[in-house]
Amino acid sequence: MNKKTKKTIFTVAAILIVCGLLFIWVVYSLVTGMFTKSIPYQYSLNLVKTNALSVEYLGSGIEQTKILGGFINRDLGGGEANFSYMVKGDKNSAQIYVNAVIEKEEWKYNKIILFKDGDTTQKIDLTADTIR
Repeated sequence: MNKKTKKTIFTVAAILIVCGLLFIWVVYSLVTGMFTKSIPYQYSLNLVKTNALSVEYLGSGIEQTKILGGFINRDLGGGEANFSYMVKGDKNSAQIYVNAVIEKEEWKYNKIILFKDGDTTQKIDLTADTIR
C-alpha cells in the first residue's frame, strides 16, 4: 500500500467515526429532549423541587443531572412510565424513581421515590402525601 492509499483510508475512517459519533449524539439529544418534556418527568421534577423533605435534603437549586434509564409507553387506551434520573441541589444529590400509569388521559403516580445519594435503603416517598 502506498502513502496516498493509506491517507485515503485514514481519512475515510475518520469521517465515518465522526459521522457515527454525531449520529449517536443527535439520537441521544432527541430522546432526552422528548423524555424531559413528558408529563411524568415534569410532574416528578416539580414534586422534588417543592416537597419539603426533598428540599431539606437536597438544598436549593435542585436540577436534573442525568437520566439513568427507563421508558414511557403510550397507546390508545393508556400507557405506563417507569424510569429514574439523578438530581442535585447545593447540599446533596439523589436518584429519583418514577412509576406511573395513564388511564383516560390522566396520569396516576404509583411511586415517586427519592433515594438519598443513590442509596436504596435511605429514601423519601414523595407520593405519600399526594393524590394518586
